Amino acid sequence: MMNFTEWSSLPENEQKQKCQYLDPYDDKVLFEGVENAFWETYGEQHSVNSVHCGLGPFLGPYNCIVVGITEEQSDANLPEVFLGFPVITEYKENDQ
Repeated sequence: MMNFTEWSSLPENEQKQKCQYLDPYDDKVLFEGVENAFWETYGEQHSVNSVHCGLGPFLGPYNCIVVGITEEQSDANLPEVFLGFPVITEYKENDQ
């Protein structure tokens, strides 16, 4: 198992290679660290209303970051990959 500090020090290409082999249960602390880092980097955008790093909600990348975006505010500037994890956007209604 790897911690967040070790993970974030890996080159991006190595993170991408290893990401899909991580276990979201055994490596829960690492996944939480990636999720928190994503929130710190992109969470201030008005349209970002949820972030989850873990198993994808559908077929596709096994491990990913799922970002909930409000449809009215779909102008979020998000990366395709963050710390080796694919970033998947889901449009959701604003719950406010």
